[in-house]
Amino acid sequence: MGPLLDLGRRKTLDLDDVPFLDDNDSVHGVLPNFKAKIASNSSTGQFTDVTTDKLVKVLVLTTWKLILVTAVYALLSTVAAYVGPYLIEYFVDYLNKSSRSTKEGYILVLIFVIAQFIEGFSTRHLQFRSKQVGVRACSSLVATIYQKCLALSNQSRQSNSTGEMINVVSLDAECVGNFSRSMHDVWLLPVQIVLGMLILYSALGLAAFAALAATVLTMVANIPLGTIEQNYQEKTMTAKDARMRAMSEILCNLRILKLQGWDMIFLSKIKELRKVEMNWLKKNVYTSAMLLSVFFCAPAFVAMVTFGTCVLLGIPLETGKVLSALATFRQLQTPIHGLPDAVSMIIQTKVSLDRISSILCLEELPDAVTKLPRGTTDVSIEECLLGFLASKTVVYVTHHVEFLPSADVIMVLKDGKITQAGDYTEIVNSGEEFTELIVSHKDALSTMDMLEIPSSIGSSFDHNVSGSTPSIAETAGLAVTYGLSLSMLQGWAIAVLCSLENRMISVERILQYMTIPSEPPLIISESMPGCQWPTKGEIELRNLHVRFLNFICFV
Repeated sequence: MGPLLDLGRRKTLDLDDVPFLDDNDSVHGVLPNFKAKIASNSSTGQFTDVTTDKLVKVLVLTTWKLILVTAVYALLSTVAAYVGPYLIEYFVDYLNKSSRSTKEGYILVLIFVIAQFIEGFSTRHLQFRSKQVGVRACSSLVATIYQKCLALSNQSRQSNSTGEMINVVSLDAECVGNFSRSMHDVWLLPVQIVLGMLILYSALGLAAFAALAATVLTMVANIPLGTIEQNYQEKTMTAKDARMRAMSEILCNLRILKLQGWDMIFLSKIKELRKVEMNWLKKNVYTSAMLLSVFFCAPAFVAMVTFGTCVLLGIPLETGKVLSALATFRQLQTPIHGLPDAVSMIIQTKVSLDRISSILCLEELPDAVTKLPRGTTDVSIEECLLGFLASKTVVYVTHHVEFLPSADVIMVLKDGKITQAGDYTEIVNSGEEFTELIVSHKDALSTMDMLEIPSSIGSSFDHNVSGSTPSIAETAGLAVTYGLSLSMLQGWAIAVLCSLENRMISVERILQYMTIPSEPPLIISESMPGCQWPTKGEIELRNLHVRFLNFICFV
């Protein structure tokens, strides 16, 4: 990546500058395995009986090696993250000693460095491999859904609009891919709580159980907010489907709306649907903000309950114990907030998988492949036309041009008329529009070979128990406590910047769309007639010529 980043700093990257994906990460590499797993787990070998459970099983079987690797990285990262909070008490005690062993100090520092290295290494690889799992799952689903949509029967197309299918591809498949970031949170939560409780019990004794109670209380407080957020998320998706369905129908019949002067009426309907969608979206964002507030307030609440219990029980609050407990509270911040979020992500993924499986189970237009003898349903259209039906007369009506070289006679239809006729060589050498179509098809195939579906990359606490000036040991312990979170903050900042860069692509596409020439406004203030118009009760039109687009004839 180093040379590529350096090249991108010096110039705008072209397609030829970007390295190719590995076959295991490309659609051509993962799709055959995905479809083979579906066929082996289906009684018919097709998508018609695919359920959500079967789809989950297929996704796991397709990516189980990466899932196992990410589980190991997740466990290493979790254990290494709690080494620092555990050693802070020993580090402060070491600095408070009158006679210090240099060897002991080096060992403590070495353990700190090794633990931070393991945490950083495993966390980075966990994020990368988890994203890799998500990309493979999303790519497989998108390609499968796309192929399914091409084979749907007319009845299935009428019952499912284009907008709904677009939502399934762009939203639901991406949601399933994003679940890879949270797939280990459920089993990691007990591990993190057990590690945190062991450290707190060794430092604070029975007060650790107060910390556990405060942690559980905070998690319970998150559950209703997470449920409300999930409900708002489902309502938002339903409203989005309704708006996309209406927009798809309007765009397909835009010419009729323009000719009838119904464009503003239907625009108002779209605005009403968008208003409903925005209402649910605002509620969803407000609920997310409340969950985020609980996330940042949780460590302070747990610390207040724990240290208050120490005061009531007479447990001494020594500097090392306090700093160790504070660092542990910071580590527990993520699982406290993560459980409701993980549950919400599981529910969202379940909803998306249900929607995807419902699309895959739709009825398909029986084609030539389904008419072949039993046991030969795995052959392609090309094998069917050029093999089984080679001795038959076949009339093939298509927009695809890859089979044309094998045709005896090609007839090109345009505006309901036959504009060209002949074999493939004659059609190509004619130099007319159809030649441009064939050249464009070849260019598209060469481009698709290089492109792959990508899919579409954390209170300050200054406490002096004795009331005197903090010692070197206390200052060093406090620095270590907050230094442990620097790697997390760095990773978070990098992730935010990368996300911002990716989202700016959408802004650029919107700006590009806004530069497309639009129609004149419905009302031109400079051309408005006077308030007394018309003075007579008749309208006379002279030499009026109108047309819908610039390149069509006047009427």
